[in-house]
Amino acid sequence: MRILILLGLALLATVSCGSEPVQSPTTTAQPVVQPTATPTPIPSPTPEVGHLPPAVQVLSEDYQKAYELLPSGPWAQRWYAEHFADFDLERFKQADDTTPSSGIQQETHFDAGEAFNLNRVLKDRDAQPWVEAKVADLAPSFKDEFANSDTPEGRLQVLQSLVSTGNVHKETVIAELFVRWEAIVVGMTEAEVDHQVAIYRQMTDGMRIRWELSEKDRIIRDIEVRVCQLLMWDIVHVGHTLDVVSGYQCDIAKAVELANGVLLEGKKPPTEDDYRQRVEAAEKLRASQ
Repeated sequence: MRILILLGLALLATVSCGSEPVQSPTTTAQPVVQPTATPTPIPSPTPEVGHLPPAVQVLSEDYQKAYELLPSGPWAQRWYAEHFADFDLERFKQADDTTPSSGIQQETHFDAGEAFNLNRVLKDRDAQPWVEAKVADLAPSFKDEFANSDTPEGRLQVLQSLVSTGNVHKETVIAELFVRWEAIVVGMTEAEVDHQVAIYRQMTDGMRIRWELSEKDRIIRDIEVRVCQLLMWDIVHVGHTLDVVSGYQCDIAKAVELANGVLLEGKKPPTEDDYRQRVEAAEKLRASQ
């Protein structure tokens, strides 16, 4: 499941790799950027921001300033440019900006693999007290029916009914029961378990929300979230975005505030040699494929 979560996080990073180095100003702490109203303005690229990757140039000024907090050395900028290399300005200009009347059709049935994993949870007698409490919390109207079902098969059927009626997203049930159970089984602490579940839910919520946006807004949101990720990973030195990304939307003001605080404390971002090693490792991996 750890591998599943990592792969899922990679799916969210839909703006991928492979570009040439670009230059940007030296990394320094900047004043905290104030939040802006949504939807995010989409300015056209201008000469004043020509040193930024084209994908970042189409973001609002807040995100452009946030990007400039990242290290500016050639290897660093080569590494960061790779994260936006799939961006095509002409495709972006032609992208549909019509919001879908409805998002993707929500899957309301567990597939064979999901049913198998949930059965593992439901067959673990020691887990049933917290499983019952969790189901009661997720869907109070199913509390008694689930508690009164005395077999794993019966309880799985209740869970199927729960998601079929739309009371709870299928992915939420998987996260709160199977992902939580698996984390407990491998011996994680309570805090680590909650963290693992939160990352999984952020991932699946984001994947669902992306398809509720127009094509153009989806491209913009992907790039915004990636800028947020890069700040949190390399400046704030936190390997997740739970503090700054919710509903597949980045709180860029908070991300910049956290990044500025770390820079002012004197905590260093990765070195040029670190970025060189990253780029060379990525190139080696691509060459082997």
